[in-house]
Amino acid sequence: MQPSGRTGSVMASPRAIAQHAGVVKLVDAPDSKSGSARSVGSSPTARTILWSLKLMLPARTFSISIKRNWQELYEHIWRPEYFPKWASGLSDAELHREGDEWLAQGPEGPIRIRFTPHNDFGVMDHFVDTGEGEPVHVPMRVIQNGEGAEVMLTLYRQPGMDDEKFAADVKWVNKDLAALKRLAEKR
Repeated sequence: MQPSGRTGSVMASPRAIAQHAGVVKLVDAPDSKSGSARSVGSSPTARTILWSLKLMLPARTFSISIKRNWQELYEHIWRPEYFPKWASGLSDAELHREGDEWLAQGPEGPIRIRFTPHNDFGVMDHFVDTGEGEPVHVPMRVIQNGEGAEVMLTLYRQPGMDDEKFAADVKWVNKDLAALKRLAEKR
């Protein structure tokens, strides 16, 4: 799956982010060397603090119940090569491995995907890099739900993503999870 919304997004300055979040109030302060006033936000220390400030992204987690033992399901679907069978953003793409990453042609252009390695915990996180900004983290889990499984995927609303684009991504995720269910229960 390729959560999108990066196209056309604008990177805000750390000062604007901090002020928008109401986290930091920037004031003028005397320069320690010259004694003249300058904005605290323009000092190297303030810039470092503001750049390291990471706000939390709004997130929604979606899940679908699948009538299949959770460990059996995980073993069946964890491989990156399986994703194009149910993830519509990759359905027409051929995944090609390049080191620790997988390359594909996504709906909006070439993408690189890094998947978590096989594990005993049902973790299927992946990181989608569209080449525009930071890679998008897509947490995904397969957990036990009685005698079956629950597949959960978290969608983060990316900076600059408007309501319409986020709603489209929500529909996309739910459509893909339903496709995964149909495929996994068909056996």
